[in-house]
Amino acid sequence: MHGSRSRSRRTLFACTLLVCTVLCGCALPLLAQQSTWQPRDKGLGLGSASASKEWVQLESPQDLAITTAHPQTVTLTFRIQDGLHINAHTPHSPYLIPTTLTLDAPAGLRVTGMEYPQARDYRFDFAPKDALSVYTGDLPVQIHLQGRSGVYSVPAKLHYQACDNRMCNPPKTLLVTLHVTAK
Repeated sequence: MHGSRSRSRRTLFACTLLVCTVLCGCALPLLAQQSTWQPRDKGLGLGSASASKEWVQLESPQDLAITTAHPQTVTLTFRIQDGLHINAHTPHSPYLIPTTLTLDAPAGLRVTGMEYPQARDYRFDFAPKDALSVYTGDLPVQIHLQGRSGVYSVPAKLHYQACDNRMCNPPKTLLVTLHVTAK
């Protein structure tokens, strides 16, 4: 009796192990495909010819001028591709990836503050009960700078996750270099 029960348990274990192995073998390629997902071209201009193109681009000039007398406010405007949205700087859920801009100011130049625009709440098919706080179109970020006289090269990073109405891309970071002249 005990031998029969032990054999049944071993058979059940072997079957469970086999099912898990098959499921993992099927799921891993699917997960790998998801990590390289690109939005399909549905009039968004995101087809294979522009697959390397950023979904968000810096629209404002990269050459900025400020005075040294007192802190200056400059606006960097980023353009989000039509048909896409990115999460707000302060999304409603801690599970969503916030849009963040960071500047690596060199000695002699200081970022004294940064202001993101008010995001809009939208409801999407994938979560009709929950409003998501997102940016679409133009994203103007105001940056408060103060610096000594000089010319500065400032690396900037905009970290975001672009989504359409059905799914999201993996997070991306747009790298730009700003040229700031303080007089």
